[in-house]
Amino acid sequence: MSVCRSRGRPCLAGSGNQEMKTESGLHLKQSARTCSGGNARGRKRGSPPELRGSQPPFTDVATRCVLGAHVAIEAPSALAVALCMEHACLPKGRAHNLVQSDTPWPMFGIPQQVLVDNGPEFHGAALERGCSEYGITLLHRPVARPHYGAHIERMIGTMMGKVHLLPGTTDASPAARGGYDSEATAVLTLPEFARWLALEIGQYHHHEHRMLGTTPAAAWTDSLTAGITPVVPAQPEAFLISFLPVTRRRLQRDGLHFERIRYWSDVLPVIAQPREPLVVRYDPRDISRLYVIGKDHHYHTITYANNTRPPISLQEVRHAYAALRARGHKSVNEGRIFEFRAQQRELVAAATSATKAMRRKTERGRQVPSINLPATTIDYGQEAVPSPGEIWTPSP
Repeated sequence: MSVCRSRGRPCLAGSGNQEMKTESGLHLKQSARTCSGGNARGRKRGSPPELRGSQPPFTDVATRCVLGAHVAIEAPSALAVALCMEHACLPKGRAHNLVQSDTPWPMFGIPQQVLVDNGPEFHGAALERGCSEYGITLLHRPVARPHYGAHIERMIGTMMGKVHLLPGTTDASPAARGGYDSEATAVLTLPEFARWLALEIGQYHHHEHRMLGTTPAAAWTDSLTAGITPVVPAQPEAFLISFLPVTRRRLQRDGLHFERIRYWSDVLPVIAQPREPLVVRYDPRDISRLYVIGKDHHYHTITYANNTRPPISLQEVRHAYAALRARGHKSVNEGRIFEFRAQQRELVAAATSATKAMRRKTERGRQVPSINLPATTIDYGQEAVPSPGEIWTPSP
């Protein structure tokens, strides 16, 4: 049995069929890549395309509490891990995370160690450097030794069993799914699925855990009573940046260049010299700004050199580049990328407007079906004769 020490307290890494053990909350946190196994539709019910939700959850080994989760339509990635780390380590309630709960979710804090599987998103420089910046020991499970991640795998198994009861489930395999049409029966939007997941996590926290002999929520409270104090980063925004995807760029005389876009800030000559390599982090959802770590060990925001450019995602940039090259453009520069992006959005806006106008026209032109009453022998031109029940006689 080997012992991994972190901040003075041992974490036992078992041999044979033993599991990694810990006795205090926020000592060891586990995560593994997983997909929800269900289809979630677009934000409007019934609108294509069908989207597949995914989340890499983080659990606290000692208390079995779910510290954080992230739900997205993309496959597990460095960005998904960064957002999940943020959700796990900071107090809940940050608006941009879909996984929100109406019930108390007081579990959070920077862990001493993180045990992950061998998915590519857990072997990238983004997670490794982020953990290093915050003094978190990053551990990888031995290949083909699933018992080292038994806690997270059990929790995933529990959640997946419930996910497969939702309409639109893809089941564990095509064979298990059979003739069930997952896409046609999917009814939950992504935000609705995230809320469902948060409610399930809340129930899980207050359901007695067989291995603990109590509920995970009670185990968490006991851990706090025993003196474990959750540590939170002093600057929440900087914490997320520390786990975003990372690259290296050399400072040019005219600024930084990333994905054929030029960036500039007056702080660049202060924190670096020309041709000096810099550690650059970015959010793939919006690369209108980069985050560069300087000699002062702080991140500095570097924006477009041309600040009239609109925000753009990394996916949009790469799609524009591929499309322009396919059209025969040998040289694709920043201007052409943003021009292509503007054309694409104009097409979408025009199509959306035309669709709305067509719907309104269809509604206005829709004929109201005529109502054909059956023939009657009643002469409505004669004075009506009241029935006895309709005659009111004053009392004497």
